[in-house]
Amino acid sequence: MPSAESPTTAGTPASIVTVCTGNICRSPYAERVLQHALPPGAVEVTSTGTAAMVDEPIDEDAVSLLEARRVHHADHRARQMTRQIIEDADLVLAMTTEHRTAVARLLPRAVRKTFTAREVARLLPAADLTHLPEGAAARVRALPTLLAAARGQHARGTDSDDVGDPYGRGPDAFRVMADELDPALDALIAVLGGDLSAG
Repeated sequence: MPSAESPTTAGTPASIVTVCTGNICRSPYAERVLQHALPPGAVEVTSTGTAAMVDEPIDEDAVSLLEARRVHHADHRARQMTRQIIEDADLVLAMTTEHRTAVARLLPRAVRKTFTAREVARLLPAADLTHLPEGAAARVRALPTLLAAARGQHARGTDSDDVGDPYGRGPDAFRVMADELDPALDALIAVLGGDLSAG
């Protein structure tokens, strides 16, 4: 059963890291949507890329989607994934199974806290959430254990856990990205006690 915050983590924000390839499309979009909806000060959300276009801003087509939701985006700069970034995260949200594998290769023990965003949404109904602790930070820290248990018991089925890469493919591809990603983000936000009406 997940416990309440320990003395060493009580009052400390939990950390979610979103991961894609270039860190200019999918992962910063997910980062900013989560940031906007989750309780400020309780959860820190950042993003990174497995082959990041270092220091580049968010792709303009992703910016358009974020602006439509009134979500802040201006200060993003892409950064390369490192062991320390993954080590410091309480929950890692990969955009594809390939990114999830890249995280596990970089830091094998992180496999226990790394899921694709769509995998999280698929596993949540099968996870035992009855004893989730109070508070968004405590819930972020408890969730990987519950999701990992559900992953061991719940077959994937035929649906993909990946969010397609829209880079260089124009606004329509970015809308497909959002259609694939938004329900997964909304499911996580709801479990963590965030504001689904934000944006």
